[in-house]
Amino acid sequence: MKKMKICFTTNSSPWTKFHGGGQIFVHNVAEKLSSKGHQVTVIYTGPGVKPSSGIPACGYRVEWAMFIGYPWTAKFRQLNSITVYNKLKSLKKKSGFDVVNSVGSESLFIPGFCRPRKIPFFVSIEHPALYSIRPVCKVSSPVRSLLSILRARELAAIKYACRRADGIITPSDFTKAEAVKYFGVGGREISVIYHGLNEDMLVDSPEPCNHNVSGPLLFFGRLEPQKGVDLLINAYYRLVKEEIISGQKLIIIGDGPYADVYRKMTQDLGLKERVTFSGWLPSAGIKKHLQGSSLCVLPSRSESFGLTMVEALSLGTPLVTTQGGSIPEVVDNENGAWLARMDDTESLFEVIRMAVENYEESLKRAGHGQKHVKEHFSWHKAAREYEQFYLEIINRA
Repeated sequence: MKKMKICFTTNSSPWTKFHGGGQIFVHNVAEKLSSKGHQVTVIYTGPGVKPSSGIPACGYRVEWAMFIGYPWTAKFRQLNSITVYNKLKSLKKKSGFDVVNSVGSESLFIPGFCRPRKIPFFVSIEHPALYSIRPVCKVSSPVRSLLSILRARELAAIKYACRRADGIITPSDFTKAEAVKYFGVGGREISVIYHGLNEDMLVDSPEPCNHNVSGPLLFFGRLEPQKGVDLLINAYYRLVKEEIISGQKLIIIGDGPYADVYRKMTQDLGLKERVTFSGWLPSAGIKKHLQGSSLCVLPSRSESFGLTMVEALSLGTPLVTTQGGSIPEVVDNENGAWLARMDDTESLFEVIRMAVENYEESLKRAGHGQKHVKEHFSWHKAAREYEQFYLEIINRA
C-alpha cells in the first residue's frame, strides 16, 4: 500500500486546556497512521511556536501555530485559521504533502493552499452541534447572543471548508445527516468513520471493578454547557432532597470555562460537602473512579460522537446519558445505557432514579454496552478506514 505524507490541522492540542474529543481523535489517528509507515505531521495551535512543557513524545511530527487569545479565551479561535495557513505554507518546501486533513475553523484558508497544489483536502467534522450555524439572538440575553454568533461564525468557516473539500469524514451517521442538512454537502464524498477507544481503558486492571448501588455518581469531561453539568447538579440536588440516594457523593472530573460557575451552583444548593471537583485526571485516575462508581452520568446536550460514553461503557460502568446527537447510536440505544431526554433536568432526575432503583437492569445494560463498544470502536480500525478513504480519493484524481 502506498505510503503517504499526511498533514492534520486542528485548533488546540490534546495537552492544553482547550482540548476535547477532536484533539484526542487527531492524536490517536495520527499515531496509528504513523505506525503503519505513513509520514504524519500534525499542526496544533498553542501558546507559541514551541510546545508547552510536559508534552510526551509522539510517533508523528508535531508543529505549532500560534493560538490567538491563549491562554485567556478560545472564543476567537477562528483567527487561528491565519496562523495555521501560514504554518502550512512554511512547511510546503520541507514536506510535499499528499493529503491535508483539517478538523475545525482553522481550515478556513486551507482550500486555497491545497487547490493550486493539487493536494487532496479532507475535513473531519468533530463539532457537536452543527445546527448552531443558525445563531439565536435575543435582546434580553446579549452575552448568550454573542456566544451564539461566535459559534455560528466558527461553523460557517467549517462549512466553507467542507464545501471545497475532496472528502468529508464524520464520526457518526448522526453527524453525517447534520452536515447534509446544515452544511448542504449532500453531493460530496462523505465517509462515516467511528472514533476508537482509549487503549488505556482497555488494559485489564489488577483491581476488580466494584460497581454497586452504594458507590458515588461520576461525571468526567469538559466543564461547559454542552456537557450538561448544570443539569446533573440540579438533578443530584433533587435526588438528595427526596432521599432517593443516601450517602452517595457526586464526583466531577474535568475542567473548563464554567468550573467556577458549577462550584458556585453546588454551594448555593448546599451540596458543597457532597460534590467533589477533582480537576483533570490522567486516564488511570479516571479509570479508577469509573471502576468504583455506581453510575456514570454524562448528560450532554449534544455529541458528534460521545467518546466519554464509550470509555465509561468499556469498563462495564452503568451509564446514564441523553438522547443528544449521536449518543443513542454509539451506546446501541437503551440496550447499553439509560437515556434521558436532552436538556431536561426532570427527565434526567427520573432516569437516574430508575437506574438506582433498578440496579440489576443498570448492570445488565452496562454489560451489553461494554461488549458493544469493544466490538465496534478501535483507533486501529479508524486509522485503516482513514487510510482507505484517502487512497480512494487520491486514485480517482
